[in-house]
Order: sequence, then structure tokens, then C-alpha cells
Amino acid sequence: PPAGTARVAPAGAASGAAGWMGRAGAAMRTYGGPGMCRSGDGARGVGAHSWPRHSQTAPGVALRSMLLALAAAALLATAAGSGAGGDCTKAAAARALPAAERAALCDGSEMAGVGAAPADCWAAAKNLARGARGAEKKAALLRVCNRASGTGPAECAKAAHTSVTGDDLVVLCGMATTAGPGECSSAGIIQSKRLAPHELADLCGGAPVDAPLGPAACFVRASGSGKSTEEAIAVCAGAATDEPAECLRAVLGSRGVELAPADRIALCRAVDVRGQPRSPAGASTCALAASKGRGSPETAAGVVALCVDASSAAPAECAHDATSRGAMGVDTVDGMEAASALCRWARDDDPKLPARCFRAVRARSLSAADKVHLCAPPVAGAAGQGAGQGAGAGDGDGGPATHDDVVGVGGSR
Repeated sequence: PPAGTARVAPAGAASGAAGWMGRAGAAMRTYGGPGMCRSGDGARGVGAHSWPRHSQTAPGVALRSMLLALAAAALLATAAGSGAGGDCTKAAAARALPAAERAALCDGSEMAGVGAAPADCWAAAKNLARGARGAEKKAALLRVCNRASGTGPAECAKAAHTSVTGDDLVVLCGMATTAGPGECSSAGIIQSKRLAPHELADLCGGAPVDAPLGPAACFVRASGSGKSTEEAIAVCAGAATDEPAECLRAVLGSRGVELAPADRIALCRAVDVRGQPRSPAGASTCALAASKGRGSPETAAGVVALCVDASSAAPAECAHDATSRGAMGVDTVDGMEAASALCRWARDDDPKLPARCFRAVRARSLSAADKVHLCAPPVAGAAGQGAGQGAGAGDGDGGPATHDDVVGVGGSR
């Protein structure tokens, strides 16, 4: 949440701001390391899930929380009388508004560095605030345009399905740069699914610019027997293709380890907890391989921890090799966790290298955790490193450690 979100409004502050803070606070999710996300609000069914430590939170819920927190920050600042809006408050569209509405539109724009953009956004959207419930529409549009960097939120609001209003419109369009999320919510392919307004907002908010209908198409493919609406939305939010849906169908059809909805979401979602796109095809391939065969990490937690970042079946191959010979103590929870930590970043060119390294290190002074730390490959994308490289087991030229390198390290210990 932005600086100032937790600021306490002074006595006599507008009751609307206090109400907003209460709702935003209930909706917020904790970000950070594993095991830190647990919802505190049962509204709309979002808080009914306790997301496991490997999934942290559902993408739609995270987006909703962030946007509502931004709105709460703006309203609290208004209640506190900050009134700082810079160029925004001087724009003609903003000057035509009553003081309270102008503050709701422009507050924070100077700090956010968006200049008069919120006013431009409002100028493009104000014609929507007419007819029945015009005042309610106007209030929502002012919040949609607050912190806007262009007219994207207004274009989104124009294209949005007519059922999406209020908080849901803020979630859908508050961070939009194009009409895409709105187009997604009103797409013909999604209307037969009869989604509620908040479900449309959670699914389509953050739709990719180059594939605005991607989440809708993914949802249509993902929804069906064995999958709840909430699960399909969590998997497909932010999707550009049907890949998350195909991942979900694959893991549901597996005869191996039975995965709970939150585990399936962790493996198959289109975006990670930072909102960055991810490709779940490798995760499903790894999960299917990991849940079959001798020595597999036969718990849902083990499969997900092993495969959540996989791009192929390599981590599963490594885990099978590490556990099938008893080197990891697979009959214990610690052993399965160690197998996941050892093999999570195993590479296609030699997937079993971490397992060979672990078995080659015979030093009694090293615990199993020390051996995992020594032999686990670096995080994918760390160029020029391989298994054991961080502990000096490399071959000296920036390439991966070889079996002989590892044996040499083990012997010297």
C-alpha cells in the first residue's frame, strides 16, 4: 500500500473515509515471504480461502486489495485536509467540480507524478455519470481516475459491462491503460457464464494490453466440471492465452497426488504474486511427472513446492532420483521438503546433477540441509552458475559443477 494508507484521520473526518478505510483494511492481504498471506474478510467468498504458503494470494484478490487501499489513502488524505493536487486541481475539468470532489479526484496526483492526468481522465469519463444513480456513478469514476496517468481508466469504464459499478469499477479500471479490461468484462464469450460484477472485475482487471480478451477466453476454457468459479478466475486473471486453463485441466485429470484448489491455483495461475506473467505449462508437466513413479514427493505441498516455478519435468526427474535411493529420507516430511529445495531449479541439460551431488558429499560434518545448500542449483536466470557453484564446487570457468568437481569438494571436507 502507498505511504499514508495507515494514516489516522483527525477527529471529525468524513465518515465516508472511515468507512472506506474499514473496507480496504478488511480486504488487504499481506505481502512478503512464504506463509504470510491469510485473508481476513469473508465478504464475497474471497476470504473463505487460506492461501497456502507457496501461493500467497489469488491474483484477483491482490489487485482488488491494492486498488481499494489506494482509494482509501486518497480519501483519508482528503479527510485530513491535505488537498495537494498540483496541476490536476488547476485543470478546467477539475475546477468545475465542488471542492470535495476535486480533492477526491486530484489528491496524491502531485506525489504520484501524474500531473493533470486525473483531470483529463475525468473529462473523458464524466458523461458516464448521468441518468439513474448518476451521483453513485460519479463518485466511482472520480476514484477510478484518481492517480490515472492517462485516459485509460476512462476508456475502460466506457467499455465496461453495465453491471460493473462502484468498488468493482475501481478494481476493473483503476489501473487500466487502455479499454482492454472493460472490453474483457463485456465480451460476448463471457456473458453466458453469468458472472457477478465483482467476479468480472477480479477476472478482467489487469487484462493484458496485447490480449485484452485473454482472461475471458481462458475462463471459458477453465470453467466446468470439478472447477469452481473462484478457482477459474484466480487461474485466469491476467491471462493472455488458454495456457492456465490447460494447466488446470491437466492437473485435474492426473491420477497422481490429489491437489486442493489452492494448490492448483499456485501451479496454474497466469501471473505470479508480483503481478508478472508466468507460463504454467512447465509447472503442470512437472507436477504430473512428480506425482507418478517411485520415490515421488507424494504430498500436495511437496509437488507444488517442487514444481511451481518449473519450466519442464526436470525438477521431478531430479526429485525421483534423489528420493528413490533413500538419500533424502523421503519417508519424512523433512526429506520431501529437502528434495524440493534441492531439485526445484534443476536444469534440462542435466536434471539429476543436484541429486548426484547430494549423494557424492560424504562429509559427516555436513547436515542434510548443508548438503542441499551446497548442491542446489541457483535460481533460474542466474547465468553462469550451476549446482554447487555457490559453495566453490564449480569448474572455474563459470559453468555448472561436474560430478568429479563435487566428489572433490566432498573429499576435501
